[in-house]
Amino acid sequence: MAAKSQSKFGSAEWEQFSDLIQMVTRQEAANLKVICENSRQSDGKYKTDVVVELPKAEVLSAIINQLKSDDKLKGLFEESKFKQAF
Repeated sequence: MAAKSQSKFGSAEWEQFSDLIQMVTRQEAANLKVICENSRQSDGKYKTDVVVELPKAEVLSAIINQLKSDDKLKGLFEESKFKQAF
């Protein structure tokens, strides 16, 4: 897991790191591309499957940029380890 690549983080940094990744992921979700969608009805209920695509490189870049701009985390962030784990 990408988060486990950061061995220099204490518990407060872990929480901030996790929050930052969640925020960036929510922002990048605006770029989701629907690949296919399948709806069906069974026993009066509908079930829908949706396949979406989100470019990994864009998400990775956005996370790294946010981490580098965070004064507290940028000194502890190990970018090369994060990229390998991501």
